[in-house]
Order: sequence, then C-alpha cells, then structure tokens
Amino acid sequence: MPAHILLSTAKPDRPTFHYYHLPQTLLNIKVYQEGFPPDATYRVETAFVVHPDPDHRYYLVYQNRGNTHDKLKINFANGYLQSIESTRIDKTLDIIEDIVDLAKDAATGGVVDRSVDGPLLDRTVDPFDEEVIAELVKEIQGVIPDFSLSFGSTRKSDIPDSTLDLSKPQGGILCRARELCKLTYTLDGSPVEVLAYVPHKKLVHLVEIPHAKFSESKVNITFDEYGYPTLIDVDQPSWMENFSQKVSGLLRGIFELPTSLLQFRVNLTDRRVETLEQMEQTKARMKVLEEKVKKQEAASEEQKP
Repeated sequence: MPAHILLSTAKPDRPTFHYYHLPQTLLNIKVYQEGFPPDATYRVETAFVVHPDPDHRYYLVYQNRGNTHDKLKINFANGYLQSIESTRIDKTLDIIEDIVDLAKDAATGGVVDRSVDGPLLDRTVDPFDEEVIAELVKEIQGVIPDFSLSFGSTRKSDIPDSTLDLSKPQGGILCRARELCKLTYTLDGSPVEVLAYVPHKKLVHLVEIPHAKFSESKVNITFDEYGYPTLIDVDQPSWMENFSQKVSGLLRGIFELPTSLLQFRVNLTDRRVETLEQMEQTKARMKVLEEKVKKQEAASEEQKP
C-alpha cells in the first residue's frame, strides 16, 4: 500500500503529473574596457541568475489508495512548484542580486578618453564548478593579468553531501535550499566582495507531505518563485485518538450484538406462538363450520317424504 501520496521521480517511466525543476544558480560576469591599451582601465559587473536546472527535472507521481479520499491541487509557474493543495501563490523570498560596478577614469595627458562599445567579455557560468571558474579566470587574465576570482559558502564548516539517491523515486517534494555565499574578485590589486543568498548546488533535500492513518489530514505548502517552501501548513489530528474512537465504536457494536440476537430470537418465538394460536383458532372455526354443515344435512334428510 503506498506510503506517500506524491512521489518525485527523475524517470517518467510511469503515468505522472506535471514536472518541476530545481533552481540553478549561475554567475554572469561582464568585463568592460575604458580607453585603449596601454592606458586602458577595466571595470567588472557581476550578477547572479537563477533559472530551472535542466539536470534536475522531477515528475510528480500520484499514488492512489483504495481506502482514502484524496484531493490534490498543484500549481506550477515557470518550471517551478508554486503551491500544493492551495491555489494561493506566495512569493515572499526574492533572490538577492548584487551588482558591483568598479570604474576608474583614465588619466592621460592630451589623450581623449574612449570606451569600447559593449562588454569586452560576457560570460555566464556555474559558480559552484571550480574547473569552470578556473577557466573563466584564465580567460579574463588574458585581458587583466592580475585578475582573480573565488566563490563559496560563507559557513565555516563544509557543506555535507546529500544522502538522497536522486536516481530513485522520492516520497515527497525535492527542494534546493539557499545559502549565503560570497563572491570575491581582485581588480587592480583591490579586492571586491559580493554577498548573495542563492540556491546552493549541494543543498538538495526532501520535503515530505505527511498524512495520518484513520483520520483526515490537510497539508498546504506554498513556494517562492524558485520552488522553495515559504509556508507549510499541516492540520493533522491525532490518529491514535481517532483510531481509539473508531475501535470503541466497533467494540460497542460487538458487545451489543448478543443482545440484538437475543431480541431477534424473542421476536421470532413470539411470532411462532402467535402463528400457532392463529392456526388453533382457524381449526376451531373450521370445526364449528363442519358441525353446522352436518346439522343442515340431517335436517334436509328428515324433511324428505
């Protein structure tokens, strides 16, 4: 018998509901050149972009149970879950985007300042991928030799790896938690730090949808615009109390059963006695009728010549 009303599976190998994605955080970095070498100066713009992760798409599987009455309302928007068992969409957490501009005027004697139209370099990469970051830094160092960049969580301890086996169906909703991260880059010897509260690649966890046996459970979950819970409302009565009430009613019925049977027997006996009395009365009436018939026949014989 299914233990969960909804499963999340990466493999749509059975009939499913709609799918949802986990969010993926990407770093967009632009390098602008102002002026021309050897007097050129550079500025850097950074922004975090969150979009549905194509490698983390999960299909919802509804598990029906023959002994339950289920009602499900699920809302989706832009590839993410928005609400479960509720039509309300609550967007209370917004992604924090920090854009840092660093500009320096070129000091030249008689040289006209000019800027190159558009960014010299525009890349969007996975900031959690160290190899990708190393390649990006190497590319930027081709223009700005002393450039450096690092990205990671602000927590002091290491982030533990998730123990969920995402290749197997999971009983509930998968979410990617946010983490306060720090982006640090160096330009012209000056370090710049940017803090961002973004979905972390490693922080995947499971949000269960609890339900109690022998009772009516109500669960309402609303999500932010990137599919992370902002409200979880659970109305789940004590299944033991409900179970004890149903069992006591059942036992009461069992205890009352012999009395009902006895009453049935008494009623049946009364009906039998009543039937026998009616039969005796019928026999008596038939006997009286037979005697009347005999008297009439005798009288007729006497009247004959």
